[in-house]
Amino acid sequence: MRQKTNGWDPAKRVSEQAPGVHFVEGPASNWIVVRDGPGFILIDSGYPGDRHHVLASLRHLGLEPADALALLLTHGHVDHTGSAAFFSESYGTPVLCAAGELAHVQGKEKHQVTLGQVLSRAWRPRVFRWIVHVIKAGALAARPATQATAWDAATLRALPGRPVAISVPGHTPGNTQSCFRKREPSRSAIRLSAGTRSAGSPVRKCCIRCITQIRARRSPPCETWPASTLWLSCRDMVRPCACRWTKQ
Repeated sequence: MRQKTNGWDPAKRVSEQAPGVHFVEGPASNWIVVRDGPGFILIDSGYPGDRHHVLASLRHLGLEPADALALLLTHGHVDHTGSAAFFSESYGTPVLCAAGELAHVQGKEKHQVTLGQVLSRAWRPRVFRWIVHVIKAGALAARPATQATAWDAATLRALPGRPVAISVPGHTPGNTQSCFRKREPSRSAIRLSAGTRSAGSPVRKCCIRCITQIRARRSPPCETWPASTLWLSCRDMVRPCACRWTKQ
Protein backbone atom coordinates (compact mmCIF):
# COMPACT_ATOMS: atom_id res chain seq x y z
CA MET A 1 0.00 0.00 0.00
CA ARG A 2 1.40 3.36 -1.02
CA GLN A 3 0.84 6.15 1.47
CA LYS A 4 2.25 9.66 1.56
CA THR A 5 2.30 11.76 4.72
CA ASN A 6 3.04 15.46 4.23
CA GLY A 7 5.32 14.70 1.31
CA TRP A 8 7.10 11.86 3.13
CA ASP A 9 6.76 8.70 1.04
CA PRO A 10 7.41 5.37 2.82
CA ALA A 11 7.98 3.69 -0.54
CA LYS A 12 11.17 5.73 -0.82
CA ARG A 13 12.14 5.63 2.85
CA VAL A 14 11.61 2.01 3.85
CA SER A 15 14.33 -0.44 2.87
CA GLU A 16 14.81 -4.11 3.71
CA GLN A 17 18.39 -4.33 4.94
CA ALA A 18 18.15 -8.05 5.71
CA PRO A 19 15.31 -10.57 5.44
CA GLY A 20 12.56 -9.29 7.71
CA VAL A 21 14.55 -6.25 8.88
CA HIS A 22 13.22 -2.96 7.54
CA PHE A 23 15.07 0.31 8.11
CA VAL A 24 12.85 3.40 8.00
CA GLU A 25 14.40 6.80 7.39
CA GLY A 26 12.11 9.39 8.93
CA PRO A 27 12.22 13.14 8.32
CA ALA A 28 14.15 13.77 11.53
CA SER A 29 14.92 10.38 13.08
CA ASN A 30 14.81 6.70 12.14
CA TRP A 31 13.23 3.47 13.35
CA ILE A 32 13.35 -0.23 12.49
CA VAL A 33 10.68 -2.87 11.91
CA VAL A 34 11.58 -6.53 12.48
CA ARG A 35 9.23 -9.15 11.01
CA ASP A 36 9.33 -12.87 11.67
CA GLY A 37 6.39 -14.74 10.20
CA PRO A 38 3.11 -12.98 11.01
CA GLY A 39 4.55 -11.09 13.99
CA PHE A 40 6.57 -7.89 14.11
CA ILE A 41 8.21 -5.50 16.54
CA LEU A 42 9.34 -1.89 16.35
CA ILE A 43 12.73 -0.67 17.50
CA ASP A 44 12.49 3.00 18.47
CA SER A 45 9.76 5.31 17.21
CA GLY A 46 11.21 8.64 16.12
CA TYR A 47 10.17 12.04 17.44
CA PRO A 48 6.57 12.79 18.53
CA GLY A 49 6.08 14.52 15.18
CA ASP A 50 6.98 11.27 13.40
CA ARG A 51 3.93 9.35 14.63
CA HIS A 52 2.03 9.50 11.34
CA HIS A 53 5.18 8.46 9.51
CA VAL A 54 5.66 5.48 11.82
CA LEU A 55 2.06 4.39 11.20
CA ALA A 56 2.40 4.92 7.44
CA SER A 57 5.62 2.89 7.30
CA LEU A 58 3.94 -0.05 9.01
CA ARG A 59 0.92 0.06 6.70
CA HIS A 60 3.25 0.32 3.71
CA LEU A 61 4.66 -3.04 4.82
CA GLY A 62 1.14 -4.48 5.06
CA LEU A 63 1.15 -4.38 8.85
CA GLU A 64 -1.40 -2.98 11.27
CA PRO A 65 0.10 -0.82 14.04
CA ALA A 66 -2.21 -2.37 16.63
CA ASP A 67 -0.64 -5.78 15.92
CA ALA A 68 2.86 -4.79 17.07
CA LEU A 69 4.02 -7.36 19.61
CA ALA A 70 6.36 -4.89 21.30
CA LEU A 71 8.12 -1.56 20.91
CA LEU A 72 11.75 -1.84 21.98
CA LEU A 73 13.57 1.36 22.94
CA THR A 74 17.33 1.61 22.64
CA HIS A 75 17.26 4.52 25.09
CA GLY A 76 15.00 7.24 26.44
CA HIS A 77 15.80 10.29 24.31
CA VAL A 78 12.86 12.01 22.63
CA ASP A 79 14.03 11.17 19.09
CA HIS A 80 13.59 7.48 19.94
CA THR A 81 10.57 7.47 22.26
CA GLY A 82 8.28 9.84 20.34
CA SER A 83 5.46 7.36 19.63
CA ALA A 84 6.00 5.01 22.58
CA ALA A 85 3.28 6.51 24.80
CA PHE A 86 0.86 6.54 21.85
CA PHE A 87 1.40 2.86 21.07
CA SER A 88 1.07 1.92 24.72
CA GLU A 89 -2.12 3.92 25.31
CA SER A 90 -3.82 3.38 21.94
CA TYR A 91 -2.99 -0.27 21.23
CA GLY A 92 -1.72 -1.67 24.51
CA THR A 93 1.63 -2.35 22.87
CA PRO A 94 4.25 -3.42 25.43
CA VAL A 95 7.01 -0.80 25.56
CA LEU A 96 10.26 -2.44 26.64
CA CYS A 97 13.71 -1.16 27.48
CA ALA A 98 16.73 -2.08 29.57
CA ALA A 99 16.29 -1.95 33.35
CA GLY A 100 18.96 0.73 33.56
CA GLU A 101 16.98 2.94 31.19
CA LEU A 102 13.50 2.40 32.63
CA ALA A 103 13.35 5.49 34.84
CA HIS A 104 14.49 7.61 31.88
CA VAL A 105 11.84 6.16 29.55
CA GLN A 106 9.13 6.58 32.21
CA GLY A 107 10.06 10.24 32.66
CA LYS A 108 11.33 9.88 36.21
CA GLU A 109 14.90 10.81 35.24
CA LYS A 110 16.57 12.87 32.53
CA HIS A 111 19.84 11.95 30.86
CA GLN A 112 20.38 14.55 28.19
CA VAL A 113 21.74 18.05 27.67
CA THR A 114 20.13 20.64 29.90
CA LEU A 115 18.31 23.74 28.67
CA GLY A 116 21.18 25.85 29.98
CA GLN A 117 23.74 23.82 28.03
CA VAL A 118 21.71 24.19 24.86
CA LEU A 119 21.13 27.91 25.25
CA SER A 120 24.79 28.56 26.02
CA ARG A 121 25.64 27.08 22.62
CA ALA A 122 22.69 28.47 20.65
CA TRP A 123 24.88 31.12 19.03
CA ARG A 124 26.59 28.36 17.05
CA PRO A 125 24.84 27.90 13.68
CA ARG A 126 24.87 24.11 13.90
CA VAL A 127 23.38 24.10 17.39
CA PHE A 128 20.76 26.68 16.41
CA ARG A 129 19.75 24.55 13.43
CA TRP A 130 19.50 21.55 15.75
CA ILE A 131 17.20 23.49 18.11
CA VAL A 132 14.89 24.42 15.24
CA HIS A 133 15.04 20.83 14.01
CA VAL A 134 13.91 19.26 17.30
CA ILE A 135 11.16 21.83 17.87
CA LYS A 136 9.72 21.16 14.42
CA ALA A 137 9.90 17.43 15.13
CA GLY A 138 7.63 17.86 18.16
CA ALA A 139 10.23 17.43 20.90
CA LEU A 140 8.45 19.94 23.15
CA ALA A 141 5.27 17.83 23.00
CA ALA A 142 6.98 14.62 24.10
CA ARG A 143 5.29 12.45 26.70
CA PRO A 144 7.01 9.72 28.72
CA ALA A 145 6.02 6.09 28.31
CA THR A 146 4.86 5.66 31.89
CA GLN A 147 3.70 2.06 31.30
CA ALA A 148 7.07 0.92 29.98
CA THR A 149 8.64 -2.12 31.61
CA ALA A 150 12.12 -3.60 31.71
CA TRP A 151 12.79 -6.53 29.41
CA ASP A 152 14.50 -9.76 30.39
CA ALA A 153 16.16 -12.39 28.24
CA ALA A 154 13.13 -14.68 28.24
CA THR A 155 10.79 -11.89 27.13
CA LEU A 156 13.10 -10.93 24.27
CA ARG A 157 13.52 -14.54 23.12
CA ALA A 158 9.74 -14.80 22.66
CA LEU A 159 9.64 -11.83 20.25
CA PRO A 160 10.11 -11.87 16.46
CA GLY A 161 13.78 -12.20 15.63
CA ARG A 162 14.59 -13.37 19.19
CA PRO A 163 16.63 -10.23 19.98
CA VAL A 164 19.55 -10.28 22.38
CA ALA A 165 20.07 -7.00 24.22
CA ILE A 166 23.62 -5.65 24.40
CA SER A 167 24.40 -2.96 26.96
CA VAL A 168 26.39 -0.01 25.57
CA PRO A 169 26.19 2.66 28.30
CA GLY A 170 27.62 6.10 27.66
CA HIS A 171 25.08 7.90 25.51
CA THR A 172 22.68 7.19 28.38
CA PRO A 173 23.17 4.89 31.39
CA GLY A 174 20.96 2.15 29.94
CA ASN A 175 21.64 2.58 26.23
CA THR A 176 21.42 -0.74 24.38
CA GLN A 177 21.70 -2.37 21.00
CA SER A 178 19.83 -5.44 19.82
CA CYS A 179 21.43 -8.44 18.14
CA PHE A 180 19.47 -10.83 15.92
CA ARG A 181 20.42 -14.17 14.42
CA LYS A 182 20.81 -13.98 10.67
CA ARG A 183 18.75 -16.29 8.47
CA GLU A 184 21.47 -16.58 5.82
CA PRO A 185 24.18 -19.17 6.58
CA SER A 186 26.86 -16.71 5.44
CA ARG A 187 26.12 -14.26 8.25
CA SER A 188 25.71 -15.12 11.86
CA ALA A 189 24.03 -12.04 13.30
CA ILE A 190 22.59 -8.63 12.64
CA ARG A 191 23.14 -5.89 15.16
CA LEU A 192 20.76 -2.93 15.37
CA SER A 193 22.15 0.14 17.02
CA ALA A 194 21.61 3.81 17.65
CA GLY A 195 25.04 4.69 16.34
CA THR A 196 25.33 4.97 12.58
CA ARG A 197 23.20 4.53 9.49
CA SER A 198 25.93 2.99 7.39
CA ALA A 199 26.09 -0.78 7.11
CA GLY A 200 29.56 -2.12 7.82
CA SER A 201 30.88 0.94 9.64
CA PRO A 202 31.87 1.12 13.30
CA VAL A 203 29.32 1.98 15.94
CA ARG A 204 29.43 5.58 17.16
CA LYS A 205 28.68 6.59 20.69
CA CYS A 206 27.92 10.02 22.04
CA CYS A 207 29.95 12.04 24.45
CA ILE A 208 27.82 11.91 27.60
CA ARG A 209 27.85 15.71 28.08
CA CYS A 210 27.47 17.06 24.57
CA ILE A 211 25.38 16.48 21.47
CA THR A 212 28.11 15.49 19.06
CA GLN A 213 29.28 11.96 18.40
CA ILE A 214 32.54 10.08 18.55
CA ARG A 215 33.71 6.78 17.18
CA ALA A 216 33.73 3.68 19.31
CA ARG A 217 35.72 0.51 18.80
CA ARG A 218 33.98 -2.33 16.95
CA SER A 219 33.01 -5.17 19.24
CA PRO A 220 31.40 -8.60 18.66
CA PRO A 221 27.59 -8.62 18.76
CA CYS A 222 27.65 -10.85 21.80
CA GLU A 223 30.03 -13.16 23.58
CA THR A 224 29.31 -16.31 21.59
CA TRP A 225 28.75 -14.84 18.12
CA PRO A 226 31.42 -13.78 15.60
CA ALA A 227 32.17 -10.14 14.94
CA SER A 228 30.84 -10.35 11.36
CA THR A 229 27.69 -8.20 11.55
CA LEU A 230 25.51 -5.83 9.60
CA TRP A 231 25.20 -2.45 11.28
CA LEU A 232 22.01 -0.38 11.10
CA SER A 233 20.93 2.56 13.17
CA CYS A 234 18.37 5.04 14.30
CA ARG A 235 20.72 8.04 13.87
CA ASP A 236 22.61 9.61 11.04
CA MET A 237 24.72 12.42 12.54
CA VAL A 238 28.40 11.47 12.43
CA ARG A 239 30.76 14.29 13.41
CA PRO A 240 34.13 14.45 15.12
CA CYS A 241 33.75 15.35 18.76
CA ALA A 242 35.84 18.20 20.13
CA CYS A 243 34.08 18.35 23.48
CA ARG A 244 36.32 18.90 26.51
CA TRP A 245 34.43 16.31 28.56
CA THR A 246 35.69 12.77 28.96
CA LYS A 247 34.46 10.54 26.17
CA GLN A 248 32.34 7.57 27.19
